[in-house]
Amino acid sequence: MDTACEICKGSDFIENETTGQMECQACGFVVDGIAYEKNQPFEEGGTKKAAFSQKFRVETTFLPGDIRAYIPHKGKRKFTSKEVEERFNQRKHKKVERKIRTLKKASKRYVSASRASQISMSEIMIEDGWESGNPGWKWDADVSNILRNTTLDGLGEEVHSLKSKMRLAIEGAAIPERGVFLISDADGDDRRIVTPKKEGSALEFYIMRTDDDGAYWFFDDFCKRLPVNKGQISNVLSSRFPLSTQSSIRCDRVFEQSAITTEMIREFTIKAGKALDFETNGLEDDTKPPLPFGDGILTEDYKSKISLCLEGDSTPMHIYRWVGFNELEEERIIEGVLRPSRHPLLLTQIPLAYSLAQRVYDSLRNNDQWRNISMKILNLIEDDLSWCNSTVSEMDRWWEEEVKKSSSMGDVPVTILRRSHQ
Repeated sequence: MDTACEICKGSDFIENETTGQMECQACGFVVDGIAYEKNQPFEEGGTKKAAFSQKFRVETTFLPGDIRAYIPHKGKRKFTSKEVEERFNQRKHKKVERKIRTLKKASKRYVSASRASQISMSEIMIEDGWESGNPGWKWDADVSNILRNTTLDGLGEEVHSLKSKMRLAIEGAAIPERGVFLISDADGDDRRIVTPKKEGSALEFYIMRTDDDGAYWFFDDFCKRLPVNKGQISNVLSSRFPLSTQSSIRCDRVFEQSAITTEMIREFTIKAGKALDFETNGLEDDTKPPLPFGDGILTEDYKSKISLCLEGDSTPMHIYRWVGFNELEEERIIEGVLRPSRHPLLLTQIPLAYSLAQRVYDSLRNNDQWRNISMKILNLIEDDLSWCNSTVSEMDRWWEEEVKKSSSMGDVPVTILRRSHQ
């Protein structure tokens, strides 16, 4: 077929003998809109045109790891008393006023709209989640708010490109806008969780860029540059706040297809040069840079060491997504589960960073400025390892073994700089 897969950009398709439809061999996406994933069924979403739509076959049975939950019907809210309704409306008014300031800055359309249209736009701005049908100006306003104080452009990417990619990340994300209620096992009240917009969009963006680029940038430094509160990021992961189905797909794909390539090293080198303000001196043009493990294929044991955990913890965290089962009209809810991804996200930039630090060190190790650059990279690695199931000394020993086995790297591992700074 002369087309590319809408999900993974693959180009190999086969015909399903049962349905007669063409499916992507890599991810199982069906060209005409119905899809069957080969190993694990997925649910809604996947592209910005089909957020919250039924694109993947739903496994509507309770699976190991699932958390029972439900979401309320859309429509007019019901309140237990007038006082509760009044308090809700007061909070809503304050929220609208706060967001409307962002909307005025982000959308030229708002300024020229009629008063009735402005009121309508204000009401749309109130919800926290994202669903299909939101107008373009709302996405633009959300993106402007998320990237208001960002320094991610310091990685060499223009702000307009960052905004475009952030919009792609969140516009394609299907996250229940009124939150998810976790069903209590005891007699207590069911707990409502709502994915916070900035932290949720940060993870959606980072996962998308890791999947698209193979490796994006240091996770800890990304949180500082966005900026976003790292404690809140840990809270999203530990509390199982739902992200989109596409983020689960991307996490699994990064884990299953993980391999370090020359192109990944080239792109990462360019980002590092911009972020750390040094001339790469053609390092990005090296057609045969040293690859970790010789061929760049990451072992299963190594994957476990660079899996994303809570900061300061050692348990890999899986991404959860909402899966709806049954609609209960009388209760005005949709029953379902929060379902974990098969794999955690890999911080694939870590082996790239070791390789780059070594190449910088090998090139001009006698120059104080270049040694300092290598040390900065090692420090960024150390910060990221606080989010992983491994220690700095453990990963440094791994890299020292890689240097010994490689014929394309110097005899002295770059990690010696860390010992000299202790």
